[in-house]
Amino acid sequence: SIYNDASSLTFLSSIGGKWAFTPNSKEFLQVHTYYHTYVALDRYQDALYKAFNNSSSLALPVNSGSNDYYSAVSTNLFNNAAYWYSTSITSPIPLTNLKVFSKCNQDLTASFSPAVFEICLGVDNQDSKFFFSQDPSIIYHEFGHTMVQSMTNSRNIAAQSSTTRFDMGTLFYDEAGAINEGIADFYSYVITDRTHFGEWALGRFFSASRPISEADPLHAPGISTASDSRLSYPTYINYDANNPTRSYEDIHASGQIASHYLAALVADLKGHCGVTQEAAENFVLHLLAETLAEVGDLTGTGSDQHATDNIANQEFTNLNSTWAYEWSTMVNPPNFRRFFQTFGRFLNQIITLNLCTGYTQTEAELLLDSYGLLLFKTYNNNGNGATTGQVGAANNVKVDVNNRIRSVLVSKTNLDYPTDSSAPRVFVFDDRNQIKNIVDNLTFKGQGVVLSPGKIHSDLRYNNGNGLASPGEVVGFALNLVNHANSPMGGVQVLANDWDHMAIDATDSNKLKPCNTFEDAFPSTSEGASPNTGGALGECGYTTRDNGTTSEETAPICFVQLRDTNETKWVSQETFRESIGLDENLCLGTSPANNVTTADKRHCFMRAIPGASQAYYSKIDPGKNWPETLGTSTFESSGIMLFEVSEWVPPGTLFNCRFRARFTNCYDCFTDHNSDDEADFHAYEYSG
Repeated sequence: SIYNDASSLTFLSSIGGKWAFTPNSKEFLQVHTYYHTYVALDRYQDALYKAFNNSSSLALPVNSGSNDYYSAVSTNLFNNAAYWYSTSITSPIPLTNLKVFSKCNQDLTASFSPAVFEICLGVDNQDSKFFFSQDPSIIYHEFGHTMVQSMTNSRNIAAQSSTTRFDMGTLFYDEAGAINEGIADFYSYVITDRTHFGEWALGRFFSASRPISEADPLHAPGISTASDSRLSYPTYINYDANNPTRSYEDIHASGQIASHYLAALVADLKGHCGVTQEAAENFVLHLLAETLAEVGDLTGTGSDQHATDNIANQEFTNLNSTWAYEWSTMVNPPNFRRFFQTFGRFLNQIITLNLCTGYTQTEAELLLDSYGLLLFKTYNNNGNGATTGQVGAANNVKVDVNNRIRSVLVSKTNLDYPTDSSAPRVFVFDDRNQIKNIVDNLTFKGQGVVLSPGKIHSDLRYNNGNGLASPGEVVGFALNLVNHANSPMGGVQVLANDWDHMAIDATDSNKLKPCNTFEDAFPSTSEGASPNTGGALGECGYTTRDNGTTSEETAPICFVQLRDTNETKWVSQETFRESIGLDENLCLGTSPANNVTTADKRHCFMRAIPGASQAYYSKIDPGKNWPETLGTSTFESSGIMLFEVSEWVPPGTLFNCRFRARFTNCYDCFTDHNSDDEADFHAYEYSG
C-alpha cells in the first residue's frame, strides 16, 4: 500500500508495537488500505483453494478428469502459482507485483490499471479531507478487477507459453468491460454482504453509488426481485439508478446487470441448496474462476482435460493459439452472450454432478432469463474448434426454449442502414486533435495501435477536418446503423479487420478478386467479381481455416474501382497499385521499407488500423440509430473505427468497404439456426 509517490517513501514502522495512526494521516490511509486489500486477497485465495485444491476437504471434484466436467482452470493453478499476477511467477507474460496507492493524483475516482497492475485510490478535489481509500467497498471493488485480471490469464500463466496477456475490456466501452465492472461490484458484495456499493465514497458526495440488488431502495419504481421486474438485458443497459431518466453509455452502469444476477444467484443457491452465505458465494466465485479462465484462454485448448481425451490440439475456445488474441478480444469477445453461456455451462455441469440436489437446469435457466441473459440456444459443450465443434448433438446440451421468456433474440437482418436513401450511411471524422487524442489514448493503453512508419505522420499533419477521407489522413468512420426490429439490440459490434471475402484469381494466384456470393450479389462478374464461386480452397464458397496464413487469403475490407477507356471493374488494392505503377515500398503498413510483405501490399491505399478496427455501441433502440438512442449528436471514441489513407491515393478514387456487424442478442449471428443442434459456429467461420 503506497501513499502517492512510491519513490519518496520507506516502509512504515509500528509505534510501540501498534499500527494506530491519526485518521486522515498518510500513515493511517496506508495501513487502512493495506488491511482491506489483505482481506480481499485472503477471501479470493481461500475460495480458490476450497474449489480447486484437491487436498481441500471442501474441493469440488472438478479436476479429477471426469468426463462429466471439463474444468477450464488449469491443473497447474497452484503448482505454477497461476492464480496471481505477480513477478514471483515464472511466466513469459510481463507481470508485476500489485501496487495499491492509498492516495494517488486522480480526482473523484478510483481505478485499476491492468497494464501496470496498480490500484489508484483518488481524492475529492472539492474536500481535502475526503479520500476514496476511506471506503473499504471501493478497495474491494478495485481488488475485484485484479481478481478478474489474474483469473482471465490463469491458463496463460500456467501454460508458461503465451507472451500476451488478456484484458477483460478495452480502453473504451465494450461488454467485456461492463461485465468486469459487474464482477468487481459483486466482489465488494462478497466481502461486505451489503447489496450496495460505494455508499460513502460514491453515494455521500456524488450520487454515484450502485445497488447490487433490485430490493435496494435506490432503484426506480417498478424494479423488484420479481422474475418479471429484474434488471434485464438489454433494457437496462446504460441504466443509472441515481438518475433513471438519463441514458448514457457507461460500463459501470451496464455492469449492474451482471452484479445483480450474481448476487441473485447467491440467494438462489442459499434457498435451494440449504448452504450458508459464504458457501453460496464461494460457489459463484468458483463459477467465475472457471468462466474467466476459459474466455481469457490464449492457448486455444480451454481445458487441460482435453489432453486426456487425445484431443490436446483441439482449439476449443478460439481459432488457435496463434490468432487467439485477435479472436478473443475482437472476433469473438466475451460479450454478455458468450460470458453467460460459458458461466451457465459450468453451472449446468455442476448441477449434473448433484452437488446441490435442490437446484436444476430449469431453475438456473429461469434465473438467467429473468435477467435477459438466456441469449444462447446451447451451452456450446463441444466448443468452437474446427475438429469437434458442432459435433455430437447429444453432448451439446440445449437450452429449454420454454425457459426463454424475457430473453429476446432478434434476427441480424434487422440491423441495417436507414431506409431513407438521403440519410448518410457513414459519419466521417478527420479533425486532427480529436483523432490524435484517440490514437494517443489507444497507444498509451497498449491496444497495439501503430501507424504505418514513414507513411503516415505521427502528428497527423494532413488531417484537415473537412469531414472527408483525404490523402495522408488518419480518418474515423462510424456507420449509421439503424435497428429495424421491434426490440432493442444490445452490444452492437462493427468489425473492420481482414476477412475472407475475396477469392484467389484463377489466372494469377498472387491476386485476389472480390466475391459476389453475398446478399447484394455485388459486384457482378463483368464488374470484376471472381467467377470461382465453388467450395474448394481459394474459391468464394470456401472459408479459410487459419485466418489466411496459408494459401487461402483473408483480405482488407476495402477494394477499389479501376476505370480505363474500355471498362470499369472492382479490384483489390494490390491490382490497383500495379495498374497505376506505384512502387510497392510506398504502400501503407510497410516496415521496414525494403521488406514489403504480401499483406502490406494488399493494404496499400486504405488500411484499417489494428487495435482500432472495431466499433462498439451499447444499445440501439427500435427504429433508431445509436445517437438517437442515447439522445446525443456526438459519437464516443468506442464507436469510431480508424483508417489510414495513403497520400498516394489518386484524387477521385472510389473505394468499397465491406464492414461486418452483429449484436449480442442476435438470433443468427453466432449459431447456425438451420442446423439440427443449433450449435455455435466454428471459430474459423468468423473469418467469412
